[in-house]
Amino acid sequence: MADYQAFARSNYFAVKDPEAFKKFVEGCGATLLTKTHRNFTTYGFYADGIPDLEDPDVVNDVDYESVASFMAELSNYLAEDWVAVVIEIGHEAVHYAIGLAVAVNSEGEVLYLSLDDIFDKACNLGEHITYAEY
Repeated sequence: MADYQAFARSNYFAVKDPEAFKKFVEGCGATLLTKTHRNFTTYGFYADGIPDLEDPDVVNDVDYESVASFMAELSNYLAEDWVAVVIEIGHEAVHYAIGLAVAVNSEGEVLYLSLDDIFDKACNLGEHITYAEY
């Protein structure tokens, strides 16, 4: 049996309190990213999958409750009118590959996009389709 392996990375965004955001990222087991522009700094992170707030050592197999919890917490750190996008890609040996993109704004509104959505769209192209797994 193979283990699920994942990698997640965010875009860069402005935060209300850089020190508090740094503690949040480190507490999740993620690595902080910074990018300095002319007069301000934006922040992001990368990790082994979208962090699980209950157990930072767990790599989620796209557990949507855990992802929703993480994104809700992340929105609390965003500066007004900024959007954070977190993209996770993962695989379990050659059995399946997944991808998930999640966006959240400073108001806590969330959007999800899964690579699996392609199968619903591909049904319009022909009568026969199988999933890319096992």
